[in-house]
Amino acid sequence: MTGTVAVVRSAVPGDDRQFLPALDGLRAVAALLVVGYHAALTTWPLDVGWAGVAIFFVLSGYLITRLSLADEAGRGFSFRGFWIRRVARIVPLYLLAVAAFMVLPFVGEGGGWSTVARTLPYYLTFNGEFVEDGPMSVAWSLGIEEKFYLLWPIVAFALFAGRRGRLPATGTAAVLCLVTAVLLPVPGLSGYAGLLVGAALAFLERRCGWVADGLPGALARPVAGWLSTLAVAGVLVAANVPADDSVVYLLLCPLVAVLLLHLVHGRSAVTRFLGTAPMRWLGRRSYGIYLLHTLALTVCAKALPAGLPARDLWVGAGCLALTLVVSDVAHRLVERPFIRLGREWSRSAEADRAPGVGARVELGRVPGSRASRRHQG
Repeated sequence: MTGTVAVVRSAVPGDDRQFLPALDGLRAVAALLVVGYHAALTTWPLDVGWAGVAIFFVLSGYLITRLSLADEAGRGFSFRGFWIRRVARIVPLYLLAVAAFMVLPFVGEGGGWSTVARTLPYYLTFNGEFVEDGPMSVAWSLGIEEKFYLLWPIVAFALFAGRRGRLPATGTAAVLCLVTAVLLPVPGLSGYAGLLVGAALAFLERRCGWVADGLPGALARPVAGWLSTLAVAGVLVAANVPADDSVVYLLLCPLVAVLLLHLVHGRSAVTRFLGTAPMRWLGRRSYGIYLLHTLALTVCAKALPAGLPARDLWVGAGCLALTLVVSDVAHRLVERPFIRLGREWSRSAEADRAPGVGARVELGRVPGSRASRRHQG
């Protein structure tokens, strides 16, 4: 899954452009939950893969809104720049992954051209959540994220440009989505709920002045890191008790939001662990890890002989190793170059826009200042 970590060299407490390594680490945890579950289906007793995706959703909604608010508070939020950077961040590696997954129907997955014809139009238009029994099972979440990135800036920075109604509207929408997802089987609704919970958290953080002044009270203390982490872990274990994960999802998203507040504003052993170099390394490659791990799993499952002792363990270990190697190559050769290009295209597009042209709402800039975008990709 994609996301944005605010990484600007600043050590000012509460600054919304500060270096936030623990959030890279949290993204790594989310990716490992998904990969670990898929790579060990027959040997891992807990169904927690979906929870990793939920963490991704809340984190993405929070970060993209937080950085957009920082942008708005400076020289202004640019719709055009936002969308250019999102496309450059997400689409290149996604299209390469789609091309790779389209090989599977011809190498034993079945279906051949009929599977490609049935699924490819959905994948190319980021509608993977509507595909049943397709080769690229992870595409569903990317479809939800892309629709959010397309519409969210319009809602948050055009329809609610006055700012006062943003928090109540977003909070209400998040609650309604969470509750409705429990009551009704609406495809993708739980994903939008997680994104909205994260966005509402960013609005709450700014409304309460925590960005400028830091988070007061217990949530910034070390014990809060342990308690919020244990609460999230407890919910993950509890997810294996009821038959319907949606009830647990209702609890998980708000708890992840509480954990996020601590990771951003607090200091504890949890923030230190998530901010270690290995966790940051994994977190920065989490998009490729998430996108490519089922492809690596298929390759390993086909490459290892059926009679191999402890075959499932070897398949899982091979999947993890291959995923890390391929995602690192993808990060270096695809993600980082296109992120840089996205920033350049964004700056160029904004510089080419004639001053005074009435494009501030449609595709231009909402008045305010541009905060640094170094790592909005």
